[in-house]
Amino acid sequence: MLYFWVVRAIMIFAVLTVIYIALSLFKRWEERRRLGAEYDSLYAGGGATESRDLYIQRGIHSYNGSLRRKLLWGVYLVPLAVLALLILLGYLS
Repeated sequence: MLYFWVVRAIMIFAVLTVIYIALSLFKRWEERRRLGAEYDSLYAGGGATESRDLYIQRGIHSYNGSLRRKLLWGVYLVPLAVLALLILLGYLS
């Protein structure tokens, strides 16, 4: 019986990890695209003080510490919190 639950927990963790990685890559790609469009609109007429790649690199660096990136951890936290609540409610009833 314990083996069944361990295997299920590992499977759920693996699925959540795949979802987290996919979302993380997509959001990073989306941020790069947004930064590129922002650079193009800011410096459309010329007068850029830094290259486009450097601008995007700095933007991605600030994105890495942002709240939006940290919210991706909800992929793990929300399902585990729901599962813990369901287990707790099962024991209380």
